[in-house]
Amino acid sequence: MSGATDARSTTELAERYSTAVRRFLAGEGEQALLDASDVGRQALRCGVGPLVLFSIHRDVVDRLTSDELPQGTSPSDTTAMFVEALAPFQMTYARLDEAAGAAQELAAVVEGQARELRTARAALRDDPAQAPERLDTVIERHCGELDRVGARLREAGAAAAARHQQVAEIVQAQEQERRRIAGEIHDDAVQSMTAVLLRLALLRRTLDGDEDRELIGELEASVSEAIARLRRVIVGLRPPDIEQRGLASTVRTALAKLKEDFALDYQITNGLTAEPSTDASAIAYRILQEALANTRKHAEATRVDVLLESRLDGVLVRVIDNGVGFEVTADFDRERPGHLGLATMRERAELCGGWLAIRSRPGRTTVEYWIPDMPRAETEQ
Repeated sequence: MSGATDARSTTELAERYSTAVRRFLAGEGEQALLDASDVGRQALRCGVGPLVLFSIHRDVVDRLTSDELPQGTSPSDTTAMFVEALAPFQMTYARLDEAAGAAQELAAVVEGQARELRTARAALRDDPAQAPERLDTVIERHCGELDRVGARLREAGAAAAARHQQVAEIVQAQEQERRRIAGEIHDDAVQSMTAVLLRLALLRRTLDGDEDRELIGELEASVSEAIARLRRVIVGLRPPDIEQRGLASTVRTALAKLKEDFALDYQITNGLTAEPSTDASAIAYRILQEALANTRKHAEATRVDVLLESRLDGVLVRVIDNGVGFEVTADFDRERPGHLGLATMRERAELCGGWLAIRSRPGRTTVEYWIPDMPRAETEQ
């Protein structure tokens, strides 16, 4: 990345982070924290490291005026914002033990260096003659510490890249297996039950008694319903032509089917400026399926709104329903009975380096998640 691009990226990040901090202090806690996490993800994509983010955080906090700090608060209260901005780095690195150690070491190094520099500055004011020698010693030691931490973080980054490749391969293997199962259901079970339905129709024509005809009619209705359910399973296993039609069209088809089968009204807003990769689209669609299933089964909702948006080299999906809502814990450890899909949704998002958040209250539940664009597995390129 060029120096000019670096400067532009850092300036843009600083402006976005400054806005987020001020929104946080103004009381927009939840949305401001999401904005800080977005800043972290953008920094990760642009190659801007945690130390630069720390510098941005420190500069923004230093520029806060007393008027911008609500009564009873201090600049240290914005630490939560910096922690949230670092979350994407932790998500990328800290899933591996060595990366977690690197992140902890980085935090300790930054804290220790800041403390030492404050002490050195005070000492230099008292004895300016020792300034060159003392500064040389401090700078040399600090550079060595940062080099060691940087090497560990680079190793963690390489491991994360390998994990992304593995995730892409896993997604493709899963989708291929779903296609195989869907094909077997269509060619075997559906075809067999369709043949049964035809034979029942022939049998009904040969019967004379009204009672017998009525019984066969009931059997035909049961078999027809079973075939319809199998076809819904097939659609769930294999989204129709997601590679050719794209994510938005596939989601629109799923929502239309939901309305047809369960009278659930919907609206879709397509803000995609670029089509995600097939793997990213598949993961985004699978999570959406879980969210819509929860809405249909538990929310008692009459309407669902879906937003698709290109965001930070990935796809952001927001699903909002007008149902009864439910209690959401911060870490999803305590699941509501019947909402087993929540853990699956979170794991699918985090496995590929994305994130998922749920906010719920009576009358409005929002499921929001971001999936990074993913390169196709090397075997498919």
